[in-house]
Amino acid sequence: MELRELVLKGEMRTIVNTSSNALLSVKRFELETLEKPTEFKKLLGGYASTKLALSLWTQVAAQTTSAEGIEIRSVCPGPNKTPMSGSSGMPIWLIPLRHLFFSHPSKGAAHLYEAAFGENRGEMGVFINKGKITPIKFMQESRTVLEKVDSIYKLEFLNT
Repeated sequence: MELRELVLKGEMRTIVNTSSNALLSVKRFELETLEKPTEFKKLLGGYASTKLALSLWTQVAAQTTSAEGIEIRSVCPGPNKTPMSGSSGMPIWLIPLRHLFFSHPSKGAAHLYEAAFGENRGEMGVFINKGKITPIKFMQESRTVLEKVDSIYKLEFLNT
C-alpha cells in the first residue's frame, strides 16, 4: 500500500509476492492462530500458514489493483539454498538434504522473473507454483485475510 503511488507511475505495473508451496500442506487455516500462535512447527506450521495468508490476500487484493491497472500474483520460487534454508527454522532432518534438493537462489529468482514477465503475465491474483497457476485451499477466507491486514495497516501505519 505504501508503494501504490509509485507502482501507478510505472509502465509495467506488476507486483509479485514471494510465497511458498508449503501453503499447499496447510490442513486447517485459522487467522487467529497467525496472530497469537500457540505452538511452533518448523516449515509446515506458521510459515506455511503465513504464505497461505499472503496468497489469499493477493487473490482478493487483485480485485482492487486490477481496476487500477496493477497486476498482482503470488509465486513459489521453489526450494533455494539460502541462509533461511540452513537455519533453525528448518526441520533438522531437512538441512542436510537441502544440498541435494534445493537450488541456487538464481533459479528461484528466475521463477519470480518469469511470473512478472512471462506467459502468466495478465493473470491477476493467482498463485504460481512450478510455472503453473495452482489452486489454493481456503479461498473463502481471502476476504477475512484482506480485512485483517487492512486493519493492522491502518492501526500500525496510519495512526502513528
